[in-house]
Amino acid sequence: MAENQNRPVSHEVELAPRHEPLDEQRMGDYLAGVGNHEGKALLLLALNQADNDKFHTRGQLHELLKELPGSKNAYLGNRGNQVNWCQRSLAPIGFVAREEYDGADRFAITDEGREIGVPLAGLLLDFSERHKVPLVELFGSSISNGKMRSPIIRLRMVRELLTHPNGANLAEMVDSTEVADQVVIEKHLRKLAVVGLIEYNDWDNAVDEQRVALLDKSFEPNSQATWQSLIVERLKAEDSVSFDDLISYCSQKQPESDAQLDDAAVAIKVSITLYRLRERGKVSPPSGQLKDQALPVRFTSGQEQVWTELLNLLEAFMDRDPELIERGNTLAKHILNEPDIITNLLNRSAEAAANTKNDTGKDLGTLVMRVLANAQAPLSVRDLVTGVSEVQGRTYSHYAVSRIAKKISGAGAIIEEKDKVLRYRLRNPQSTSTDSAQ
Repeated sequence: MAENQNRPVSHEVELAPRHEPLDEQRMGDYLAGVGNHEGKALLLLALNQADNDKFHTRGQLHELLKELPGSKNAYLGNRGNQVNWCQRSLAPIGFVAREEYDGADRFAITDEGREIGVPLAGLLLDFSERHKVPLVELFGSSISNGKMRSPIIRLRMVRELLTHPNGANLAEMVDSTEVADQVVIEKHLRKLAVVGLIEYNDWDNAVDEQRVALLDKSFEPNSQATWQSLIVERLKAEDSVSFDDLISYCSQKQPESDAQLDDAAVAIKVSITLYRLRERGKVSPPSGQLKDQALPVRFTSGQEQVWTELLNLLEAFMDRDPELIERGNTLAKHILNEPDIITNLLNRSAEAAANTKNDTGKDLGTLVMRVLANAQAPLSVRDLVTGVSEVQGRTYSHYAVSRIAKKISGAGAIIEEKDKVLRYRLRNPQSTSTDSAQ
C-alpha cells in the first residue's frame, strides 16, 4: 500500500528503515521515550485507538487517558503531563508528529508510532503487569540527548551479568557498558538493588581488612592515569597501605575534574583501579587479598529469569520478528479493554515516578536534588524542569524550579555558566539533602 503523504509525519527524527532490524542506539531511544513509563505507553495506545490522523490538543490528550476504562481509579496527573510526554518523549523518537495550531502544539500518532511504538508498548505493558514491576525500575530514566541512554546501560550490564553465574565485580560491569565513569554504573546498580532487581554489596564490604603493597617499585603510571598515579604515589611511601588509608589519601588529592566526590565514590574508583593493577601484577596485599568478587553483583532469587525473558523479548523485537510484532499489537488491543490492568499500570507508574506512594511533590527541593544526583552532566533550569516533572508526574514552572536551584547552589550544588546559560551540578553526588534550601 502506497504511503499517504497527508498522514502525520514526524520531522524531528530520521525514521527507522521499514522492516530492517533496529540497532541498539535506536532501541535505546525507543525505550527511553516510551518504554520506561506506563503512562506514556498507554497514551500512545490511546492515540492509536482514536481517530486516524487526527491531531490532538492539550486537553484532548488528557481526555484520551480519562476515557480509558479503569482510569477513574488511577492517577493521571494534570493536562500538562500528556503534552510533556509528547513533546519530550514521543515526538523526539518519531512516534507522534507535532504541529502548531493557534499558538499551541497538537500531536498525532505517526506510521512509525503504529508500526513500532504500539506493539512495543503492548509487549512492555504486558511485561510490567505480569511481573508487577514498574518499567522505570527496569530501564531507568534519562533526560539527556546525545548520550548513552539509561536502558542501554542497564541492558548491557544485565547481558554481562548473565555470563557470570556466580556474580560479577564492578570493574567487569563498567567494562561491559563502555561507560567511562564507573560512578554512573554504580548509581545504576544501587538503584536496581534498592528495588530488588539485583543484589549489589556496598563498597565497604568488598575488601578484606588487609594492607595493599606495590610489587613493582619502578612502575610509573601514564600521566593521564590520574587515579593510578595517586595510588602508586601513596604505595611508594610505605611498604604497605590499608585500603581505608588509600581512600583517605585519594579523597584529599583527587583530580580537580572529580572534585567533591565523597568517600563512597572515591572508594569505587580506588577499588576498580586496584583490581586492574592487580591484573597487571603491579600490586598485591602482603597478607590476605582483595576479595575475588570485589564489589559483587548478582541476580536476586528469581530475577535472572525475569531479565532473561526481557532480553529475549527485546532482541526479538529488534529483529522485527513478525510473530512478536503481531503479539504486541494483540496485547495492545487487549490491555485497552481491561479496566483493572489500566488502573494497575497507571498507578504503578505514578508510584514509581514519585519513588514512594506518599511523596506528593511538595518538597520541590528534594526533587531537584534527586534529579541532579542522577544527572551525568550539569543541568540547565530547563533540564531540571523536565526532570522533576517526569519524576513527579506533574508539571512544574520554570520560575519555581529556578528559585529552588538558586537556593541549593549554596547547599550542595555548584553553578556553572556555559554559553550564557546557568547549569547546576552537585558537589556531593550521593547527597539529596535540602535542609539549607527549605
